[in-house]
Amino acid sequence: MPDTPLETALDAAMDHGVGLDIRHLTSFGALVDLLIALILLGIFAMALVQLGKALPGLGRSTFQRRFIRKWIAQQIQFVTEDFNKLIDPRKTSYSEEIGEIDADSAMSRLATLALPGAEGELYDLPRENMIGQINAALQVVLDRPKSDFVLFCIFCRSAGMGTLLVAAEDYPMPAQPAPDTPSEALHLATTQAQRSLDAIQVRLGRLWRRYLTIWSVALGVAIFTALGYFDYRNRTGGGDGLIWWDWAFWIVGGAVGGYLGTVVRDFAVMIESQRRQA
Repeated sequence: MPDTPLETALDAAMDHGVGLDIRHLTSFGALVDLLIALILLGIFAMALVQLGKALPGLGRSTFQRRFIRKWIAQQIQFVTEDFNKLIDPRKTSYSEEIGEIDADSAMSRLATLALPGAEGELYDLPRENMIGQINAALQVVLDRPKSDFVLFCIFCRSAGMGTLLVAAEDYPMPAQPAPDTPSEALHLATTQAQRSLDAIQVRLGRLWRRYLTIWSVALGVAIFTALGYFDYRNRTGGGDGLIWWDWAFWIVGGAVGGYLGTVVRDFAVMIESQRRQA
């Protein structure tokens, strides 16, 4: 069976005297070969991460579900606190809805509005597609805030509870200023809803990239350390003589290789994005 690119690069590095050993980095050619090996190691680690995304509990679907659920739960806490600050929240027609609000039911309702008939697939979509479907569901909520007041509050919370109640044509005496008419209140709520959705997209993208980077670096460290250790054993006939900088070299080298894999991935994604826009 022919060698893989990673094996070929590592063999070339060993031919120059590197041997995955910091003691042998004595020439420019050895450094170049090691760099190439680290880049290929990173690409291999990132490929394993991409494969791992399909595993239950590790993939994009689980990550996105957990993120959206955590965000909704936080918003529910804030909504409840804001609602309880009203002079007399019992005078509103939404007291019971707010009292029974929970993250799971809100997520289920959001998925129903976003993908009617295929609710279970919403959080399996790529991030941009998922946000697009959530935006479509949000437009439905904004068109009829009285019918989906809970989701309306969750996404428009920063507009203020008084504003949201006026937009839903409910007029208790709020403890904070609110627009005079439902149309003004709804306009303000719509602006805040879009900002909330933008914040979700930005934060979710940043955390997802961090998640992939952590896994890529961890795999890079594991693979490079294992290769370095077994190479050392093969060359010396055992593991005796290893000192702390051998392990440090393998760990740091693997981390650099894993990180380079994410850089290459981001570069490839950027090129593909520009190609589609052309």
